[in-house]
Amino acid sequence: MTGHRKTLGSTISFESSFFQVLTDRVGLPDGSVRDYYTVKHPGAVAIVPVGGEGRILMVRQHRQAVDDNLLELPAGKLDPGEDPWVCAKRELMEETGFACERLELLTSYYTSPGFTDEKVHVFVGWDPHAVEEPPGSDGGEPLSIEWLGGHEALSAIYDGRIVDGKTIVGIALLKLREHAEKHEID
Repeated sequence: MTGHRKTLGSTISFESSFFQVLTDRVGLPDGSVRDYYTVKHPGAVAIVPVGGEGRILMVRQHRQAVDDNLLELPAGKLDPGEDPWVCAKRELMEETGFACERLELLTSYYTSPGFTDEKVHVFVGWDPHAVEEPPGSDGGEPLSIEWLGGHEALSAIYDGRIVDGKTIVGIALLKLREHAEKHEID
């Protein structure tokens, strides 16, 4: 690409407690001006809690945007300025009643950089153990916990039982890493 883009101004088009929609007026290299709309998001975490025999702790909850009950990794939104590792520990406890002694960053990625700056930090948690009763809800929304074996989780991705992006990324990367370690792939 040649030329320079210049942001000429920005306004908040919509604001909620969860996100903002920002309108940027941008001067393009060809001299034209265009508006870009960005969903500003504080970021999020997802946790792949791996227990005995490689089983993965997951949650099932209703997602209004797609009007369906989805099987997902425990996850949640970062509070302003919150460390992703701290958020991962908090969200795992809040959604499942479980804790992991060891949390390790697996990856961080932008969910859809064409319209949002949301970045998800995916952790793997080893040896989850119950420390309190599972809450049964997430801010009033009912949820339940389920355990899936590693191969079953992959099958659920392939057959469409798991359709959530952060869950697919977390499980797929964990299984790829396990495969690479088993076969000593660099």
